[in-house]
Amino acid sequence: MPAQAALLEQQQQNPFSTDIEPLLIMQGLTGSIAVCAALQGGQFMFTNILLGYTTGKGKVQSTTLWRGRLYFFAFLVLLKGISEVVIGSIIKDHLGGGRLATPVVEPPFVITKAGLVIADGVWVTLVGLIGLAIAGGNVTRVAAMYAGLCLFTLLIQLALYDTASVGLAAMAIPVGSLQVVLTTALMLMPAYAAGHLDVLEDFTEMGSSPKPMIGAASSSASLEDRMNGLRGDAASVESTV
Repeated sequence: MPAQAALLEQQQQNPFSTDIEPLLIMQGLTGSIAVCAALQGGQFMFTNILLGYTTGKGKVQSTTLWRGRLYFFAFLVLLKGISEVVIGSIIKDHLGGGRLATPVVEPPFVITKAGLVIADGVWVTLVGLIGLAIAGGNVTRVAAMYAGLCLFTLLIQLALYDTASVGLAAMAIPVGSLQVVLTTALMLMPAYAAGHLDVLEDFTEMGSSPKPMIGAASSSASLEDRMNGLRGDAASVESTV
């Protein structure tokens, strides 16, 4: 990519390039693991849920299940936030905090202003820590508010990072669209898990237990039983007549 070629030329002129390059690559890998695991993990989670509905073999919904899912996705949010803070701090320390003449590209990060990335990283780190506290402690009553916080954080990331930072680079269309997908996956998954925790908490307060997934197979079996019952009743009537 042209931006990566420009970055290479910039690093050759930068006396700190040899020292910071491994650190930049490490933070890029960490951020990539976080967003890609959220995207793939969300696909596996929804596939498993849909499979349960289709086959009628879904497990009973429980707070333990969704607490574990929230713990996993909140950890990924925390991981991405920390990597943002670190890579933004490195760039600011070595190249300054203003707008960079050449964007620093370490996928999934495209940095044109280190301050924007640091601010976004600090906020995302706090959101990840809150999610871990909700998943690990007995504070599921605020899970719905946390889901709203995740959606609000998504808007912040789209504004501060995906739009402002990436948009300032001369590569906004191809990279920006990919960033939107990854950022949405990262923040939507913990919001979805937190929403389920809040619903299950309401079930517990009402003294009822969550219902298992009812799939198409079980529904078809129930319909077939009713049809057999009707046929039996018709046969009885005919024999009586």
